[in-house]
Amino acid sequence: MVTLISGVSRGIGKALFERSVSSSEYTIGLTRSSVLQVKQQTSKSVIIGVNYDELEGLPELIKSLTQGTGIDVLINNAGVLQKSELKEETLEGFLFHQKVNTWYPFYLFKVLEEENTLSKQAHIVNISSMGGVQGVNKYSGLFSYSASKSGLIALTEFLDVEFGGKGYSFNSLALGAVQTEMLKEAFPDYFSEVTSQKMAEFVFDFATRNGDLMSGKTIQVQKSDPKG
Repeated sequence: MVTLISGVSRGIGKALFERSVSSSEYTIGLTRSSVLQVKQQTSKSVIIGVNYDELEGLPELIKSLTQGTGIDVLINNAGVLQKSELKEETLEGFLFHQKVNTWYPFYLFKVLEEENTLSKQAHIVNISSMGGVQGVNKYSGLFSYSASKSGLIALTEFLDVEFGGKGYSFNSLALGAVQTEMLKEAFPDYFSEVTSQKMAEFVFDFATRNGDLMSGKTIQVQKSDPKG
């Protein structure tokens, strides 16, 4: 099994990468970089720096590292959160969240799919947020973030509609509060009992075991929230 995880420099992504290395035949991690480059490599894993705006060359590099073996699990974990009160939000800030949290996951899938870098029954898991789920608690300052995560949930459903017939599976996980750097930035005074390692264990288990059971679904994964 070959697993590809984006956003492995910290938080859940870092824990996911470590969890995958212990179980997958080969694990590929992506981090942000101005140019395409191998940053760290072992016999079972590699961390690649990528410019998410321009992924030219990434499929070819992955194929060379895996001897042409297709990616079985793609976990779109990379994301951004910048707080801004609604009355102070700008179009630039709104579009930045949409680009990173919604467009980049689609663009990564699109490039890999077009270059035949995915296995025929690949499971694509998009890491969304409870903030992107309709009808749940919303928090001041997180409009653009939550809107982009709603977009990611919609993207998951549309990917299933338009690409599910090829054998791929697409699901999203709407995560609740996890004790990460991002949570501290959003809620400095709140502490979650859910660690990055605990959530990574769940995400990895879901991604590697449930692709043949469901597609186009969003699973809510929440223990508590800042208002709880």
